[in-house]
Amino acid sequence: MIENKIRILLADESADLRALLHQSLQKHPSLVVCGQADNGASFVEQALAQQPDLIITDTLLPQLDGLSALRKILNGLPYRPAIFLVASFCSPIMTAEASALQVDFLAVKPVNVTALVERVLQYGKHIHISPAQADLQLQILHILQELGLASHVLGHSYLREAIWMVAERPELIHGVTKELYPHIAKQHNTSPASVERAIRTALHTAWGRGEPNRWQYYFGPLDKRPSNSEFISRIAEKLRWER
Repeated sequence: MIENKIRILLADESADLRALLHQSLQKHPSLVVCGQADNGASFVEQALAQQPDLIITDTLLPQLDGLSALRKILNGLPYRPAIFLVASFCSPIMTAEASALQVDFLAVKPVNVTALVERVLQYGKHIHISPAQADLQLQILHILQELGLASHVLGHSYLREAIWMVAERPELIHGVTKELYPHIAKQHNTSPASVERAIRTALHTAWGRGEPNRWQYYFGPLDKRPSNSEFISRIAEKLRWER
């Protein structure tokens, strides 16, 4: 990093999102945006020229998709930058490719810019997400997809964070309303009640939409939808078993 600043390259077709990210990142003295790209070819060119410390990219880019561009960049740079992937959609193929690239952070649009910048700042404090943690994120995304939870639904994002936190710290399941929801709410600048309601709505919508055999695999025979706490606890427990 030059002058102790994290040099960040942004790649996204949306000029509005790039502008919003640029504005939010530049508010912090430790961060500097060293380049922006609206297509995959420019993304590769700028990454090799600017040699950023951290990359924030979408998976969908004109000319060359984000994942293919990342492979070219990683093959061309003499080091490995941190990779924050902001995906326009989530699919088993995409998550497998992201896992193979060992992305450091994965989010699905619509992304909370404030929470994303906080992740970048955490990286700057050397609280780096390990490959094991990144793989855990990808596993959670895959499970939610199997169970019919649409990635564009707000509760999907809250569920990902809740499951990840409980998988890392199982004791949090005993403080869902007093600790887990308030923590997620703070990250997203909302209220704990809104977090609880969004998760409940997401599960209600997904109930019956996902693959029935996958619901039974995770929860056993069911005659009604599991509660928020039951869902978070069971998925987190399953992930811990499979580690």
